[in-house]
Amino acid sequence: MKTRTSSSSRALPALAVGGAICASAAASRPPRTWGRQPSQSQRAQGRPETMTSFAPRRDDLPQQQQQQQQRRRQQRQTPRNPLERTTLHRRLHRRRAQRVGDPTPPSAAASSSSSSSSWWYPNWSGGTNVCLLDTPGRPMPSYMSQQNLMKETMDSCCDGYYWWDLEHCTDNSAGEDAAVDGDGPLVANDAAAEVDTSSPTSPPTSPPTSPPSSSPTSLPGSKEWYADYEGFRCVQDCPIIPESSSPNSSAHPDLRCGGLASPSVTVANGTSFVALGGTGASGAASSDGGGTTPALHPTAEECCRSQFSYLALGLCVASSEHDGEGDVDYSGSGEYYVDYENGRCVQDCAPPASDDADPSAPSSSSSSDPSSAGGICGGIVAESSTALYANATACCSARLSYMDPFLCETRSEAGGAEEGTFRLYPRASSGTCVIDYDPSHAIICSIGYTCDLLSPKSWVSKLYPVSPSGVEECCRVDLSHVNPSYCRAKTMGIVSRKWFVNYAEGVCHQDCEVGTGPSCALNADPAVTYYDTPQECCSSKLGYRSQPLCVADSTHAVYEGTGRYYVDYRNSRCARDCPAGGNATNAADCAGVAEDSNAVLHDDAAGCCATSMSYMSQELCEDRSNGTATGTGMYYPISAGICVKDTSATPCPSGETCQRVDGWVSTLYDAIAECCDSDDYALPSNVNPKYCRAVSDGTGTDGWFLHPDGDRCAKHCASGDEGVECAAPSDPTTSYHPTAQGCCLVELGHLNSRTCAEFSEKGGILEDLAETAEYYVDWIRQACVRNCPEGSAGECGGIAAGKWVVLHPNITSCCEDLHYIDETDCLVKP
Repeated sequence: MKTRTSSSSRALPALAVGGAICASAAASRPPRTWGRQPSQSQRAQGRPETMTSFAPRRDDLPQQQQQQQQRRRQQRQTPRNPLERTTLHRRLHRRRAQRVGDPTPPSAAASSSSSSSSWWYPNWSGGTNVCLLDTPGRPMPSYMSQQNLMKETMDSCCDGYYWWDLEHCTDNSAGEDAAVDGDGPLVANDAAAEVDTSSPTSPPTSPPTSPPSSSPTSLPGSKEWYADYEGFRCVQDCPIIPESSSPNSSAHPDLRCGGLASPSVTVANGTSFVALGGTGASGAASSDGGGTTPALHPTAEECCRSQFSYLALGLCVASSEHDGEGDVDYSGSGEYYVDYENGRCVQDCAPPASDDADPSAPSSSSSSDPSSAGGICGGIVAESSTALYANATACCSARLSYMDPFLCETRSEAGGAEEGTFRLYPRASSGTCVIDYDPSHAIICSIGYTCDLLSPKSWVSKLYPVSPSGVEECCRVDLSHVNPSYCRAKTMGIVSRKWFVNYAEGVCHQDCEVGTGPSCALNADPAVTYYDTPQECCSSKLGYRSQPLCVADSTHAVYEGTGRYYVDYRNSRCARDCPAGGNATNAADCAGVAEDSNAVLHDDAAGCCATSMSYMSQELCEDRSNGTATGTGMYYPISAGICVKDTSATPCPSGETCQRVDGWVSTLYDAIAECCDSDDYALPSNVNPKYCRAVSDGTGTDGWFLHPDGDRCAKHCASGDEGVECAAPSDPTTSYHPTAQGCCLVELGHLNSRTCAEFSEKGGILEDLAETAEYYVDWIRQACVRNCPEGSAGECGGIAAGKWVVLHPNITSCCEDLHYIDETDCLVKP
């Protein structure tokens, strides 16, 4: 066998960790220790002191591999559907198996560079059932050293990996140094090694036996389980066998194997091996440069409980125990978990995919309600934080305890939400109880009861059976603010025939179909109070009304009143309680039936006036209460300062004023003088009694008073007297004087009293005033004029009215007041 040792001047062969790296890039980096230090026996055989590897930089990777790594990082950052992990596991296992065919790892490269290497490894890639010697021209695949699959002798290699064809392996492995046929991972690098391609010295002694029907049992590894955090599952402590290297070429690689977990493996012959490279197991590097053995568990379930406590146990175990044959056989635990959005509990199982979806792709949600064993599949639970329960009852009790248990359990069954519970639930908006059922599926929904499915977003704390007792309890417990009779009647679609108030009309109605009775009306107010009789309804709700009238109006009966008397405050009288304009006895006294319950009824008008209208004149009250009376004939004062006779009879006495009292007065008087001399509040406070008497009876006073025009005095003559000096005063406070001159002196003191008196006596006609031979100064004309009507003579200047006008007996005396004017010019010229 030809071997070729590596020289220190040669570059190490190129390494491939996730992709090819050029030899020059590998040689340009300083080596680093990878794996554990070789044992003492290894040093004695001349093996390398260390096993080195070179970590490739991202820039050295081909662009395609950089893109693949970028996609892997994005996939790790993207949350995955739990069922998609089975497909992910399969892809991860294939990638691991493919990496087994990568070029020699750093440790193997370091070992192959030594001429004293004598490691044997199984030729799983060629299908020859032989073991090969690790030589520079035929280095072992990298996964052999990574998973501690190499043996120190050929016999131990054949015994460990080809025990079913041991004779063929030992005969044909001896001296095997030629290139192996098949797709095995041989290094084709002439610069790094030379391969002796000579044929074996002798042919095999016997033909190969048939392949075994089962995998070898003596492969390294404990078969215990440890965590594969990248794949979110647990894997077994056994080597990863590439699909092309399986003894049975038609078999799939066992996905349960995740690689050897222990850094140091001891095989049957007692030889200790070093784990070269990672296996996918977790564990930090130890202080001596070796890997730390991950925690091992006897079963996948215990591994999942310990290492993946945040995952659903069933999903983790099923994904971990999947061997690669077909899809993962896990359809969920079948237990129940809460679906708060739809107010129900659903099963831990995968809903069927939609028609247009890929049937092989798992789905964790569905808009439909697929069922499993009577329940509804809500999707496979991925996180252990989701509480699972053995049945829907337990789930509803624990998670939806605020909801009626039967409602929750029915919704949790397949088709339950669409059909309903056929139980009663309260509806506050209508004040009734409604059946939770599809209206088209029950006859009872069309003969009175109302059926309406509860919305999935709605819930009630309690449901009630569809029965009279259930209706009673539903109305009493959940609709306590609603009239129980209303709730029961409306729920069962019947009428209560009870009485209820209508405030707008001021009557009570009976709850019955309109048209079936004179008082029937359907009540729509859930809070209304019902009564058995209209009398109870009127008394409780319309107490302010006359109760007999309320009952009559509510029952549409004719009501004639009581015939007694009540106070009619609007007209200040007592009115008879009977319809106005009716045909009853004394119908003229009827002012309509009493409508108010507080109206006090009396047997007669006198009693009503004395008791209820004592503030007004008793005579006036009784007279007004008599529909045929024409007045009392007595006198009452008014604000004009006179007294008026209360009568509508004709004719009215001469000089008097006749008028029925408008409103009410407290006192009536028998005579005008009594009325005028009283201090009745209706008279002005400063009224002149003489004026009141004279105007009220029309007799006058013959006294003189200031004329309303204010330019003279007038005489208050008796009614009917038409003298020029006569006038009727209009001011109740008018003062009277015995003579005209006396009136002028007091009332018109600025006038010439004599002239004023004459002017008053002549009725204010200037032409009738008498002239005199006296003269007075006309200061405007600056001349003296004679006291006579102007125009009657040439020197007349008009009658002097003001008392300030000085009358002179002759012209000479008058001209003395105009001494600065010549006497001949003093007299006014005609």
